[in-house]
Amino acid sequence: MLVSLSLVAALFAPAAAPAESPAPIPGLDAARAAAAENDRRVLLVLGEDDAAVAVRAAMKGTRKVREKLTYEYDVVHVETGREGRLTVLAPDGKVVAREDAAAFLDGERVDAKRFVEFLTEHQAARRSAKEIVAAAKERAKAEGKRVFLHFGAPWCGNCHELEDWMASDEVRPLLEKEFVDCKVDIDRTIGGRRLLDRTRTGEPGGIPWFCFLSPDGEKLVESNRESDGKNVGFPRGEANHVHVRKMLETGAVHLTADDIDALIESLP
Repeated sequence: MLVSLSLVAALFAPAAAPAESPAPIPGLDAARAAAAENDRRVLLVLGEDDAAVAVRAAMKGTRKVREKLTYEYDVVHVETGREGRLTVLAPDGKVVAREDAAAFLDGERVDAKRFVEFLTEHQAARRSAKEIVAAAKERAKAEGKRVFLHFGAPWCGNCHELEDWMASDEVRPLLEKEFVDCKVDIDRTIGGRRLLDRTRTGEPGGIPWFCFLSPDGEKLVESNRESDGKNVGFPRGEANHVHVRKMLETGAVHLTADDIDALIESLP
């Protein structure tokens, strides 16, 4: 779907203003897709006046604002030349809220408390881990697949690496032959951390942690190595590759030997 600057004009220009020439908004489609996948919302930051500059500075330099954005929003900046405006979008593009950037100023600086309150008010509703896993199992049963259940958090770099690997052009089609993707955020998902603690065995080993489930919810294999009980995390190195290969060979039914070879070769 092509999202254009005409959307921005429609949202923020006066009713009598002429329509702008359609042009892509870089990053908006990707932000909406990421928000949909992670139960988040999109924050559009428009303009380049002093208020917009101050808001962008707060987004980078104020810890509470930065943390809220990291957890709850996918941000897109649009320097339109207009006065600074903020718009919160649902993943489907529906406008949830909008506000002038100047409304967050206290003098020349952003009032971080006011800004965080706005972001908190309009963030996406939290989902339960139980609901997320149940939906994945239902889909797996309908499609004759397994569930690839993985646990992560917004602050976890290795978790993002695992997710990027899973979403890459060479890996995604192979995983989709076999698995329904099911991500549980241990910080943002209700009951996520408790589910992780109940599901894994062996040493805690941090995140990302993952396992394969049958459509009925039986745990088939997990990312804790049998040899020492340690979690492979984002699997780097030969020992971890060996374990992931064993997971795929044990827990997969649709992947061929060549498919498994390709997946292992794609790991760092």
